[in-house]
Amino acid sequence: MKRRVNRCSQRGLLLVEAVLSAVAIGVGLVLISRGLSSQLRALTSIEEYDVLLSLGQNKLAALEGERMARPPSADESASGAFAAPYYAYQWTVKARKRVEGDGKNPTSALTLTVQKKARHSTALELEAVWPTDWVPAGWF
Repeated sequence: MKRRVNRCSQRGLLLVEAVLSAVAIGVGLVLISRGLSSQLRALTSIEEYDVLLSLGQNKLAALEGERMARPPSADESASGAFAAPYYAYQWTVKARKRVEGDGKNPTSALTLTVQKKARHSTALELEAVWPTDWVPAGWF
């Protein structure tokens, strides 16, 4: 004798399928949101690096322009902050004398560091070679 399946058992099977589908969609959404979150952090990091690079290149160009216009002064600062809207960023510059073969044209390696004033922020270092007479004594 065959047993007939009634409509109640078919509805129960559909409910289980609906619950499993909801769980699968929920897991998928969690994985997608984690992926988007990591991509957002990477994008933020790239934007921060781009700002640091732009500020550093502009500051280095400004320092070079000042050197071409006038000789360095003895009280020139080796650090500072940027103007608005980048007031949260700061720069420092350090120099070291380079040793070359004949010593006729002494040069110095200049390192410009740009970073956000926050505690654990990313820092960017740019290096340039300048004639030693361009570098203030306080930068060594």
